[in-house]
Amino acid sequence: MTAVGDNRATVLVHSPGWGRHMAELEKRFSDVRFVHVDPDEPVPADLAGEVLFAQTFRPSNVADVLDHGVRWVHSIGHGVDHLPLDLMEDMVVSCSRGVSAAPIAEWVVAMILTAVKDLPG
Repeated sequence: MTAVGDNRATVLVHSPGWGRHMAELEKRFSDVRFVHVDPDEPVPADLAGEVLFAQTFRPSNVADVLDHGVRWVHSIGHGVDHLPLDLMEDMVVSCSRGVSAAPIAEWVVAMILTAVKDLPG
């Protein structure tokens, strides 16, 4: 699926809802090629990409996607237990653990103040 002469890194975006964001991603990161991979559809035979950006929390075609040149898997979520780790021994695996820590802490403090000060919710 890579055009002849296109030397950009390819990121496979494996998520049911991210297809609508492909044009914006390409615009903001012109040195990267983004390809949407629908978790519920068969994997195209000519699919190729070095990075898998995955938001998969249920059985899907992620194991099939790994066979298409993927060397790095990044889980959008806070963990990787849902991924087929036995198929990823030679791959870099990362996740977004901690990315929500500050907003969650702020929300907790706000809710404590709301309760203690009897503020309207």
